[in-house]
Amino acid sequence: MSTSIATPAATATATAAAPAVGRVCHPEVPARTGNAPVRQALAAGVHPATGQPLLNPDTPNTPTGCGGCALVYTLTLPARPGQEESTDRLKCSQAPVSRRGRQGVDLRPNTPACALYRPADDQDHADRVDGV
Repeated sequence: MSTSIATPAATATATAAAPAVGRVCHPEVPARTGNAPVRQALAAGVHPATGQPLLNPDTPNTPTGCGGCALVYTLTLPARPGQEESTDRLKCSQAPVSRRGRQGVDLRPNTPACALYRPADDQDHADRVDGV
């Protein structure tokens, strides 16, 4: 009976394409925005919450960000120990819900809009979102 031992080097395969060096799709979003997966999604032209393609910022009448979208909502988290005030988080209603019951990454009003963007109808919605 012959036995073969697989080494990590022998079984490892490259499944992901190498990132494009110097490719910046949305230079208006600073590198400090979000965590690494959020920055990677934005650099790839994909919305970090919905997984949809981002709208081209060079197209006329393109919305500036998620802040004016009717699909976003504000989630208010209670104050943590040591904090005096609660924290508001901007979320997308189209983001998938995780196993832990959380809905997508935290967004900012200037996060680039995706293909699902719908303009908010009321000014009250825009005022609530701008305060995040």
